[in-house]
Amino acid sequence: MVVKGFQKGALRGEMEVLTVHLQYFVIISRLPVAYPESINKLQAMLKAVTGAESVIGFSTSCFFPLQDSAGQARAQLMGALLMPCAIIASCLAVWAIRGGHIVRATLQDPLARVDQSMRLLHQLAVVLMAGIFVLYPSLANAAFSVFACYLIDDNSGTFPNLQKATWPHGYWLRNMNAECYSGLHLHVYVPIGIASALVFCCLPPLVSFVLLWCNRRQLNDPRCQRQYGFLYMRYRPRFWFWECVLQLQELSMVAVEVFGRGMAAVAYQILLMQAAFMLMMMINMTCSPYKSRLLMHLEFLSLGVLSLTVTLSLYFVMGDLQLAGTVAVSKVWRDCLLLHSLHPATCTL
Repeated sequence: MVVKGFQKGALRGEMEVLTVHLQYFVIISRLPVAYPESINKLQAMLKAVTGAESVIGFSTSCFFPLQDSAGQARAQLMGALLMPCAIIASCLAVWAIRGGHIVRATLQDPLARVDQSMRLLHQLAVVLMAGIFVLYPSLANAAFSVFACYLIDDNSGTFPNLQKATWPHGYWLRNMNAECYSGLHLHVYVPIGIASALVFCCLPPLVSFVLLWCNRRQLNDPRCQRQYGFLYMRYRPRFWFWECVLQLQELSMVAVEVFGRGMAAVAYQILLMQAAFMLMMMINMTCSPYKSRLLMHLEFLSLGVLSLTVTLSLYFVMGDLQLAGTVAVSKVWRDCLLLHSLHPATCTL
């Protein structure tokens, strides 16, 4: 029984590493890099498999084609904020219906054991926290996008008197006709962004930390493990809070991806993301929070492949890469994408 419990716990840890890996791949896939067509096709296939959001492939603004740029931006933002919430609500509804109608044949059924040991309200709380963990980067991206602005003209250059888009705070990336922190953006979208950032960005890691802090002396209790074990059981006892650190790391990567769009060149954003991956790798390997050595190796491999993917993206934004170099880098980049696709199989070995 102990061996089976350890194997199940290790499997849950491997699935978490896989989930985080795919979340980071989603963030990388949003970089505005002009990849060759051969890479775009393979990347599109992996996006379809991983569920990565593609504004070009699908956007809620497509349902309102007659709207102006302000209406299109409103539809995009509301869709980005509400669709993850709708997905979580659907999962909660399905689980609640299952709890009321499932036929429990024997206690050998894992769901039957869950129903025997946990009330439905606690089960829904676990489903809610798991859903937030999976969709956390998407929710954070939508909340941060309210504050993402781009400075177009800065009254410099040869003909500064001809520059028109000189608003000092820049223009909103979702609607380049809207001045940031002025008019509709200031009075409507900034309050929405502040509320969304507090609820979707700050609340999940804070709630996780408070729950674990209040139960930190009962972490070995079977009842506590059934309710909150997915938050801490794969980590060493001294790192019971590491799930909150993991969420903050994801939040920092989303911030780099969103606010980096306002940088003068895409290369700067890529370099900043590369530095963030390297810093995360050093912190995680120094702390070594996982109980399982396999999970540490998988996480290191994941961050290494992601870092290499970001580094190779620089070759496609420099502008002077020759044809032979493009072919060579494309080959290596496709190998990296293959490693992304093989990572789930690696986690199951």
